[in-house]
Amino acid sequence: MTKSEISKLDALWSKYVKEKAGYKCEYCQEEGRQLNPQGVWLEAAHIIGRTFRSTRWLLYNGMCLCSGCHSGYDQHRPIEKSIREQVIGLPKYEELCKTKQVIAKNQDYNEIRNKLMADFGEAQAIALFGGTANEEERPSNR
Repeated sequence: MTKSEISKLDALWSKYVKEKAGYKCEYCQEEGRQLNPQGVWLEAAHIIGRTFRSTRWLLYNGMCLCSGCHSGYDQHRPIEKSIREQVIGLPKYEELCKTKQVIAKNQDYNEIRNKLMADFGEAQAIALFGGTANEEERPSNR
């Protein structure tokens, strides 16, 4: 997968996570700038870090956090435990921890893209990608 393809998948995943949360921080409930010009900066946070390819683009591996809450989560401050309990939930976190152990070396861009587009809604995803969910942009790299 090329860097450009990875960036496109990251952008689609991020947009979905923020939209799913209604453009509010899922922990402190502050509105994002998409809803209020005076709002907070929102970020799509990975529950399990994005270095794990097997969970990187799973939609349930994301949560929308303001930059302050995201920083606290990533830096393992006391807020991390609270976010894990209140936003994520222990069963979901444990499932993601198991899933991250799966080695995902030869991922197919088109397959991941089509799944994200289907889950997110093709009309919204086309704004980022163009084309349709069924359109093959290039041959599989398997």
